[in-house]
Amino acid sequence: MGGELRLLEMLALRLGYYRESRNDYDHPENYKDVLTDVTYGFGIELPLEKIPAARIPLTVKFDMTRLPQPSPYKGPNRWSDFSGYSLSARWVY
Repeated sequence: MGGELRLLEMLALRLGYYRESRNDYDHPENYKDVLTDVTYGFGIELPLEKIPAARIPLTVKFDMTRLPQPSPYKGPNRWSDFSGYSLSARWVY
């Protein structure tokens, strides 16, 4: 579940909530039966075609998303989080 707030059609702020029900295999000291965490991200979009001085029919967009690794997987030999990045350019004509 999550949401996005867009500002000036250029900046997007994202916030979400992750919840997963799991089987703890009757070992609650080693496993959790419910994993929860907060996810977040942002996006920047530069519509160059809307800038009067530029007049370039191009939109450039960058997005970042991060999901912290749920607590039972954290540790010195584990990943700390999942991150996603994307960069795109769209020619507008």
